[in-house]
Amino acid sequence: MPFRISCRPTAALAIWIGGALLLAHPGIGHSESWNTPYDSLFEQSGAEVTTSTLEDGTEMRRLMTPGDVEVTQYRKGEKVRTVATDKSGLGAVRCVWGFYIEIKMSLDACSNLENPEVSERLGVAINRINKFISKNWFDQISIEQLEDSIENRVIKFHEHNNVSSGTGLQCQNRDIQHIINLIEELPDGEFERGIDKLLSVPRLPVSNPCL
Repeated sequence: MPFRISCRPTAALAIWIGGALLLAHPGIGHSESWNTPYDSLFEQSGAEVTTSTLEDGTEMRRLMTPGDVEVTQYRKGEKVRTVATDKSGLGAVRCVWGFYIEIKMSLDACSNLENPEVSERLGVAINRINKFISKNWFDQISIEQLEDSIENRVIKFHEHNNVSSGTGLQCQNRDIQHIINLIEELPDGEFERGIDKLLSVPRLPVSNPCL
């Protein structure tokens, strides 16, 4: 039976395809360990960390990293919440990466969406973003690890939708078809120039803001 994939193109997506709690006791200084993967980022030499305590007692620490990606953590008791936001105006790299993976999986699995040219262009873009993520993430992550992550997503996608070798799905999603058409109708090189712009400034590859 046909299935539906949730996917809504936005104005921000078109750009990528084409190219009150009060704070108390603020301070600036180096940060203590919060036992999170982000500790090395906050504790690195020369990093200025803004710290505050919210009215409800929640501790907050914030760091603006090179390339204008802001990382904020909130700690209350043993619970820590992390929000990393790309403020460069170029787009959140991991958001675009994840979105392109979802579109390519649908293209490759759904016989009625089959478009080898667009699938190949997305594959090239994903490979470029893999290299960017591997180079710019604050902790070590290899291209092979990213490729394994993508492969696991594909496997889960196939299992969830009962896709087997040699069979194709009939996918009902006007949004995805519209995105495919947008990519296909772009002037020569426009899609690639959009990726160039997305990756033009070295910065943390984060997922926010997303679509």
